[in-house]
Amino acid sequence: MKRMMIAGLGMVAVMLIAGAVRADGPFDNPNYTYTKILDVGEFGRISESQFSYDGTKILWNERQVNTAKTANISYAVKFGDWNPATKTITNITTVASVSDPNGVNGVLGYAKWSPDDSYIAFGVGSSTENAIKRYKVSDGTIDTLYTPGTGVDWGNFDFYGNNNSVVFWDISTGGADLFTYDGTNRSQLTATSTLKEYEPRVFGSDASKVLYWSGETTTEPYDSIHILNSGGSVTDVALGTATSQLYWPVWGKNQNYVGVVQCVGGDFNGDTELLLYQKVGGTWQLAEDLTGAGYTPANGDWNFFGSFLSDGSFVFQSQTGGSGRNLWFAEAVPEPAGLGLIGLALLAVRKRRS
Repeated sequence: MKRMMIAGLGMVAVMLIAGAVRADGPFDNPNYTYTKILDVGEFGRISESQFSYDGTKILWNERQVNTAKTANISYAVKFGDWNPATKTITNITTVASVSDPNGVNGVLGYAKWSPDDSYIAFGVGSSTENAIKRYKVSDGTIDTLYTPGTGVDWGNFDFYGNNNSVVFWDISTGGADLFTYDGTNRSQLTATSTLKEYEPRVFGSDASKVLYWSGETTTEPYDSIHILNSGGSVTDVALGTATSQLYWPVWGKNQNYVGVVQCVGGDFNGDTELLLYQKVGGTWQLAEDLTGAGYTPANGDWNFFGSFLSDGSFVFQSQTGGSGRNLWFAEAVPEPAGLGLIGLALLAVRKRRS
């Protein structure tokens, strides 16, 4: 009888463990299950995505290319309700859209949730307008959050601690620097003539740390990931090498984690994979290959982070095997429920036998 109990418990334990090792699509990290949640077709390209901070909605920027895949023919910023049980997006709303982006209508880009999820900001660039717009979720009205003056510009941005301020990069003396705009004043965060800082990211309403990547200079020839602290000091998260260029970071489930896009081989041909760095003590360390150790991206395989949920699950954009750039969800696999109790039961049986 005892042998049967041990065997039965062992089988259940194996089944539970096996159930945790699941993967779909080209990715193979056993700590996640991968689900394609939005397919935009061969000529579709999702360039950015983000969960709302309360985790109930998903925002994304979508464009379509021509059949020769040489030019964009439309842009749209959209969001919808996220159903975690079915892993589906419903009640999709178009915030803004343009056709003929190579003409007067221009482009849309860099869509972001405000810290309290009440607004969506997005960029507009055309022959007649260059601005960061703000969409109010409750009623659909749109106003202008930031219009740069003559001789200045803005690059990929994020909200900066509240609904009225943004942080962005702009070309400055000797390179690219980080700037903020609070609704009235434009201020410069970095002034590094021998460095170039790009793509700032803020964790919700906490603007004390700005995550960014930099490189492309003789001072820092390999693209790397850093954090600008409120006092002006800089913390290194991950440094690039000749064979591993690092780009487009996002904050993880909290500020002890950072997602990083690695360009394999050091070139820029789309062969990207997703890495997770963790702060251990006072040091940032590589914690995990989120696309899986067995996944080797080919030229033309583009993978970009969207954002993380509080349990470590994340949304990302992926273009592999000649497909369009679609939206995927990687769900963190929890520890098998009840496995601890089974372990205790097995231990109790072994003690009785002894």
